[in-house]
Amino acid sequence: MTYSTELETVPGRQSEPLTGVVVESPEAALSPLAQAAVDAGTSASTQRAYAHDWGRFEEWCAVNGRTPLPASETTLIEHVTYLAKVIIPNFDPEVKLTGNEVRGLSPRSIKRAMAAIASQHAENGLPMPSRKKALAVIKGYEEELSLAKDPRAKKQRAQAVTREGLRTIHDSTDPTQPSALRDRALVLLGFVLRARISELVAIDIGDIENTDRGLLVSVYRRKIRKHTEKAIPREYAPEMIDAVLAWIAALAAAGRTAGPLFPRIHKDGQIGYQTATKGRIPSGDPTGRLSTDGARRVIRRAFLRAGIPGDFTGHSLCRGFATEARFAGFDKIDITRGGDWHPESAAVDGYIEDADRWIYNVLKGIGF
Repeated sequence: MTYSTELETVPGRQSEPLTGVVVESPEAALSPLAQAAVDAGTSASTQRAYAHDWGRFEEWCAVNGRTPLPASETTLIEHVTYLAKVIIPNFDPEVKLTGNEVRGLSPRSIKRAMAAIASQHAENGLPMPSRKKALAVIKGYEEELSLAKDPRAKKQRAQAVTREGLRTIHDSTDPTQPSALRDRALVLLGFVLRARISELVAIDIGDIENTDRGLLVSVYRRKIRKHTEKAIPREYAPEMIDAVLAWIAALAAAGRTAGPLFPRIHKDGQIGYQTATKGRIPSGDPTGRLSTDGARRVIRRAFLRAGIPGDFTGHSLCRGFATEARFAGFDKIDITRGGDWHPESAAVDGYIEDADRWIYNVLKGIGF
């Protein structure tokens, strides 16, 4: 352990030294165990995004002869300008600032890149350079894109599902096809639970309790890091409940009464299969649990099978839940409580905005 001795003087005295002050130097790095504990508190998607952004920054610095850590204010400004004006979809670190019009990233992506750089500085105990001028670059870039009506100027939003769309999926499902039953149950349950993809695929058969009043579903909410029990009253959602129970019955008929609620299904109808590599080594979750990527494909396929146009994602279920609840007359407090969002969630504000533009339109009573 390293110590340093600093001599201090008392105001009013001429360089009269006090006793040495022993200061412990900071540790060079966290232990692997401690670092793993820190990482566990950050979502995997955020870690991946930051790692990607930081890797690109390091490559750019290497090509341009700049120091990534600690970065200077000038380096940060130049990199932000590069991301806005020069970068191309397939990153090429050899691309130099030329002034030619080349597609840049969205302002949102550039801000995330700045956050990744700030995160690396914080983790290494280094001060982050001033971001004032770099943010000015982004502000100007946002205006430039807005005036050009460039799609990058708008925040990308998932297409919200609607009650009519869900009804179409329910009614068009072929009950003789296991994959169709699973896909329908996944979409409808994802909607009523307002569940993220990762939360949805983590649900087990044993997490569903069928009561006289309806279904009681145990869900681990990754955002708030707690288990919640969500009630789905039969009085309000009878057909949604029947769709889930029909899928559970199909699982039981296949001999699966425990394990993941949403397993993989082979094209030949085999439920919970494991894929195999060329070496015939089984891969994927050993229980047959559907992956998050697989669940995303399920959602897209369900809407495509029902003949509903659009680019639907797992986020479409969350957005649709909040929007439809708003149209049904619920206020933000009810919606956040029902969807396990934070009461002050900014995301919910964006979701209910789709409904509010029609419900609280100022033309009410003055239009003709």
